[in-house]
Amino acid sequence: MSFLVGAPQPTVTPVVQVSAPHGEIGVADVLINIVSLIGVLALGVVVIGLATGGLFILFRRWRDGQNDQSSLESFTQLKLSTGDQANATSPTPHS
Repeated sequence: MSFLVGAPQPTVTPVVQVSAPHGEIGVADVLINIVSLIGVLALGVVVIGLATGGLFILFRRWRDGQNDQSSLESFTQLKLSTGDQANATSPTPHS
């Protein structure tokens, strides 16, 4: 009855030949890659920030152009100039 079980099949292990590395990566190469990546990211952030700021400025100009009022009327005046200080009353000290 051993003929029903059959002979065990041999296992085949594939062998893959890997070519030798062309060059080593040193510390300087890693640092150059890191600095260049940070530079690209910083440049992207600056471009996105300038574009966003420009869009905010354009939107505000467009919105202010739609109103009939002057845009300066909506701001609070602090009256900090030197001429305004001379007109202000100073508190009198108690004696």
